[in-house]
Amino acid sequence: MAHGGSASSLKDRSVSSNYADLRKSPMDEKKKPIKIVCISDTHNGHKVQQFADKIQKLDGDILIHAGDFSEDGKEEIMDAFDWLCSLNNFTFKIFISGNMDGFVLDDGSPNGGYRKREELFKNDNNVIYLENECRTILGINIYGCPYTPKFVGGFAYNRGSTEAKQLWKMIPNDCDILISHGPPADILDATSRGMI
Repeated sequence: MAHGGSASSLKDRSVSSNYADLRKSPMDEKKKPIKIVCISDTHNGHKVQQFADKIQKLDGDILIHAGDFSEDGKEEIMDAFDWLCSLNNFTFKIFISGNMDGFVLDDGSPNGGYRKREELFKNDNNVIYLENECRTILGINIYGCPYTPKFVGGFAYNRGSTEAKQLWKMIPNDCDILISHGPPADILDATSRGMI
């Protein structure tokens, strides 16, 4: 029956009833939703009390930091990592490097971060650094890639390059969440100077 009609058939009512049942079924009483909070480009904001207080007021299952948690130094990166470890209002804290963090973390190879990650980020199993890899957290496949088109800092590639294509081919097909420091191609990806 067309929209706006006043009469309904038994068939229409049964479809409507089944639809209502479907709306309930994905979230039964035993399962609670997973709360994910995503932040990025905080640039040592955790050192500012007002910012730290705001983050402490949030809570969730997963906090994702999509890079640029520091400006450019190893001490800053360790300080940011310690801050992430201290957040007890999130069960898991997942982060990737941004171009500014890349001054320290990028050694020029797509898999170079593994060694540095093991050296720097080994204190807390619930704080997870991803660099071109996937982790399953609470049943969600999360892939992190710090690489961005060349701008400033580390983890940069030339758009359309073979390296860029290889990086993006590494993302698994069953990825549920992709964490990237850069924007999607052709969507708000130009700098204030028009560079892409």
